[in-house]
Amino acid sequence: MRIEFPGLFDLQVNGFGGVDFNAPDLTADRVSTALERMRGVGVTRALPTLVTSSFEDFAASARVLAPLKDEAIAGIHMEGPYISPDDGSRGAHPRAHVRAASADDFDRR
Repeated sequence: MRIEFPGLFDLQVNGFGGVDFNAPDLTADRVSTALERMRGVGVTRALPTLVTSSFEDFAASARVLAPLKDEAIAGIHMEGPYISPDDGSRGAHPRAHVRAASADDFDRR
């Protein structure tokens, strides 16, 4: 029996095929490479995920991802830094970079 799907949707992907969406050397070309490799295994839509890090590192990755027009990108999953600072709830996210959500953060370029 063969089952066919139109494509899989990865709701939380930090990178793929050797490309880390949180890496300081992230470029649009590297994102395209990761998405093409994902398509090769059946993933046609994804939410590239940014993890808790310094605001500068987080923003650098967001600046690469946000303007991309690839139909595979359904949005950006912001796993942090806007999470609970409490031990346990925070998991492995570094407390030093956890912060309260601020509209000002999203207005920065």
